[in-house]
Amino acid sequence: TESKMAKKKKGGKGKRTKKGKDKEFDATKKVFDAKDDYEEVEKTPLYLVEDLASKNRDVVVDNLDMVEPGKGKLLLSKTRLKLSRGRRYGLCGKNGIGKTTLLALIASGKLKEFPSHLKVLHVRQEVPCDGRKVIQFVAECDEEFKFLEEEENRMYDLLEDEDAELDFDPQERLERIEERRRDIGVDTAVARATHIVMGLGFTKEMREKKTEDLSGGWRCRVALACALFVAPDLLLLDEPTNHLDFPGVTWLENYLKNYEKTCIVVSHDKTFLNNVSSDIIHIENQKLNYYKGNYKTFEKVRAEHRRAQEKEFEAQRLKVEQMKAFIERYRKDENRASLVQSRVKELEKMEREGFVEEVKEEKKLSFRFPEPTKLDHDIVRIIDMDFGYTPDKIIL
Repeated sequence: TESKMAKKKKGGKGKRTKKGKDKEFDATKKVFDAKDDYEEVEKTPLYLVEDLASKNRDVVVDNLDMVEPGKGKLLLSKTRLKLSRGRRYGLCGKNGIGKTTLLALIASGKLKEFPSHLKVLHVRQEVPCDGRKVIQFVAECDEEFKFLEEEENRMYDLLEDEDAELDFDPQERLERIEERRRDIGVDTAVARATHIVMGLGFTKEMREKKTEDLSGGWRCRVALACALFVAPDLLLLDEPTNHLDFPGVTWLENYLKNYEKTCIVVSHDKTFLNNVSSDIIHIENQKLNYYKGNYKTFEKVRAEHRRAQEKEFEAQRLKVEQMKAFIERYRKDENRASLVQSRVKELEKMEREGFVEEVKEEKKLSFRFPEPTKLDHDIVRIIDMDFGYTPDKIIL
């Protein structure tokens, strides 16, 4: 059997056969069932994309419609999705308005105008685990690693096959594969995985555990670690702090603030959003509304916009009432016919252009805890109790 170095000396160009047909690597995680609403977008393997490093990483998708999966309810209508490389977006809006659905749609790879060369990853709350230890699991989580290895083996097989007719040079493909492996840090995988899982609070003992033996909360941390390890062009995080303690949240904040690529975060933790976000995307009235600055700035600017809109709405309402009253009063007055007609035309123009919408009062939830009465007996009493996670590790 020839060595790989010997195989590299062979090459060939010609007509592609079935054996030489390119496999497709999907750089996104398919977590959204788009059914017939969105078409599959054909993807070129990233290592074959010309000048990948210099390609634009911004995203602009116009006239975006989005429906709630399985229900058909319209969540977004004729809106624009616009993301700039290097920005960290906090995605906000009322519960059920479509935040998680939007992340899933972006990750699905089914938006026609979405750049196909971008690597996208949507973090699920928990990942399917197996018998691998935490470090190994994270270090091997990038699907592109395996894809490149399969492509490398396929190229070597083609170099060996003297009868293969190809319209590409396997040797040139091997060089591209090696370059891509360097770009995504295959050789530093273990070191990077270790740094991330330590930052997320995995002790030395926990790092030695099999992922299938971890609790649900720690599996969620594994999912987050995998996402940070892959470091995609667009990182989509849905409630990433749910299973983190305070040191873990602080570490994640610092990690994301130094993330050089693009990130969208959904979180009910306002402090986390405030510390991490460089921009806010607010979903309201089936539109994506963009605000520069962190969450605190967003709240201030939005409140100012709402006050200005209220004043504009009230001024417009009074103006419309006055014009309608004038028209009704002087409708049959020939001396004021031109004035009446001008007001009729102005009203028609306002209707065509659309009236200022009334600012609806947002629902506020208020509750209180009643003062408890003092109990005159114990609710629960346990005597002579031992507590621990394992028989050899008793805590109490």
